[in-house]
Amino acid sequence: MQKIKNFSLFSNSGIGEYGTNNILLGKNQEKYKIETVLANELLEERANIFRDNYKNTNMISGSITDEEIQGKIIKTFLKEKPITGTFSPPCQGSSGLNAFKSSPLDFRNQLIKSVFKIFEKIGKERNTLKFGYIENVVIYYNEEIPALLYERGVEKLYNEYIEDENGNYLNYQYFIYTNNPEKYKNIINSKEIKANKNKFELNYILAFNKTDIKCKISELEKKLKNDKLIKPINTFEYIESSLKKYGFECKLKTIRGEEYGGCQVRQRGFVIFYKNGLNLDFPKKIYKKSSEEGYDGKTIRDALETLDLIKIIDIEEQDKYKELLKNKEYKIKDNKIYIDMSITEKEAEKELIEWKDNNYNNKIPNLHFRQKLKERFEIWLENTPEGKSAYKNKERINRPYKIIEVRKNKNNEFNVKNNQTFVVKEDSKKYFKENNILDYIEFVSEEMKKREGEKEWGEDGRRWQIKDIKDRKTIEEKAVQRAKELLIKNGEEYMYIFMPIKGFEAATYKRASLNKTSSALTTKNGIGNSNTCHPIFNRTWTPKEYMALFGIGYIYKNGEYIKSKEYIPPKNITKIRKFSNLIFEIHGEAIISTVAEQIMKSLLEQYIDKTNQ
Repeated sequence: MQKIKNFSLFSNSGIGEYGTNNILLGKNQEKYKIETVLANELLEERANIFRDNYKNTNMISGSITDEEIQGKIIKTFLKEKPITGTFSPPCQGSSGLNAFKSSPLDFRNQLIKSVFKIFEKIGKERNTLKFGYIENVVIYYNEEIPALLYERGVEKLYNEYIEDENGNYLNYQYFIYTNNPEKYKNIINSKEIKANKNKFELNYILAFNKTDIKCKISELEKKLKNDKLIKPINTFEYIESSLKKYGFECKLKTIRGEEYGGCQVRQRGFVIFYKNGLNLDFPKKIYKKSSEEGYDGKTIRDALETLDLIKIIDIEEQDKYKELLKNKEYKIKDNKIYIDMSITEKEAEKELIEWKDNNYNNKIPNLHFRQKLKERFEIWLENTPEGKSAYKNKERINRPYKIIEVRKNKNNEFNVKNNQTFVVKEDSKKYFKENNILDYIEFVSEEMKKREGEKEWGEDGRRWQIKDIKDRKTIEEKAVQRAKELLIKNGEEYMYIFMPIKGFEAATYKRASLNKTSSALTTKNGIGNSNTCHPIFNRTWTPKEYMALFGIGYIYKNGEYIKSKEYIPPKNITKIRKFSNLIFEIHGEAIISTVAEQIMKSLLEQYIDKTNQ
């Protein structure tokens, strides 16, 4: 069997490699096999998980920006001579969920440049790569990277100076280093900053955006003379031009996991690259219909049943499973019995400790353990139908609320979440009604804060969550009545907002649908995160289920999921919550392994065909 050597960067704990390392091609699938021989991961904890799962891989842990680490990568590359590459730079700098909201100044957006720094040091003639992919969130390829952002002095600018008077991050894209800021006064509106020492030896930095320029960029550049302008470039254009420099062509496409054998939507932007002249292409979709068009692909049920994480039997068969039904939780629905095969956290913790005590030589612990929820969460889920959000339920019992104090700003306005600003004035009630807000936000007075009854205060002393569910209707009625009184008054110094937790019509507390694909999963699996609630049972996903939804535990073959080797979980962690949180984190940042498998399989088949190997 011919081994196709793969080179992986930003490798996480090897979720993508679980798919690519399962690729077998040729007659009887015995001729070609992809194997990752070189990998790099920043975090040692994740690198160790990778090492445990891929014994033949030379995993080099440490920052890819570190020249010593780059040297180790290059030395191993030249020794192993891999022909495929899989690169997954961090997405947090571009993710809409990130606090910086897709800031081009986030240093993680710069890390792709280290890939091409390694290419440069290897040299075009010694680079043995023939094809591969770069993948990230879709928006990543629309981001702009200030090419010299981390030259000396600019890092301090990013960390300390680019913020407004309230401490909020300012999203500047252009910088001019100059000794004479006055000459730009009439052509740009900029923030002037006293520069620290920097390679340009210029005393001032002007920070601004494209909308702040009163002329064309080309005209601005003519005025620079000895000044230095740092301007952004498009990420995909940067990748494309860098690949071209080293003899590669590339194509960009948005891939949905559900279209390529995954049971999770999870949109990602893929750049496939290949040596000049090969003209490789993306694989054809396995499933043509998206989840919005009447999905025809693999489902959550397919993944869970493949790994025996749920057992579904006809109600007539219950006598055969008497013992199982005695020991497991189950639900009866539509003449089917759904049996929860998970274990408790306590049972799982015991297995983890035994695994560690036996020097990790015995059977891998059962990762199919459920998190115990608070009683009120179980009540909300009990009343939430499959595939539905608690906010859509007719009964108010399923709508969790909290009260947040909001104070007026200097403009005598109330700043409310989601960047909406409401002014308290006589026509406020009409404004709220016209904008369909009154159904989900009711204003209450400070008297609500003093109300008798069971309350739960947050750490900041401002948040009050209603725990007495039976009393909620009464509270709502009084809140609405008090809101009507307050909305026509002026001069209030503060108000309280009575609103659903985590937004208005958001998918929070939403059940997934067993016979459909999962929505995109993140690094969080709590009750307050969308679509993490089990379709049938009153709980969130177990770690094993989360892994299954990323393609771990099985391979995709001839349209079916087939159970495969077990994935070795993190070691040296016996605190069950820390353990499960790490599982959610490493998978929430990863590619779906079945998607990686299908893309690399297609590229390898095309390469073999075109090179007659």
